[in-house]
Amino acid sequence: MENNNQSQTPESETQRYWTIVFPGECGQHVQETWSEKQILASAWYRNWIMMMVQADKAHLMSDEAALDDWKVVHWAQQTDQWGTPLIGPKTGN
Repeated sequence: MENNNQSQTPESETQRYWTIVFPGECGQHVQETWSEKQILASAWYRNWIMMMVQADKAHLMSDEAALDDWKVVHWAQQTDQWGTPLIGPKTGN
């Protein structure tokens, strides 16, 4: 039996991650990191699909469009799987 796992890339290398920060119920700092796979499996995504259909925008639906909307709505920043920013503000002169 052939082992196909050798030709596959690990999920962390192919998956993009997005981190969001918001205040918790008691004002504490809450930080969550989501993979794109998790976003597309979430209740938010199912609601997004429903809202797009109701707005007669089904022809504009794609996973990439949904991810773009999620990032904007949640003020997400691209990070690694542990929430460390991959891109940040420019420093220097």
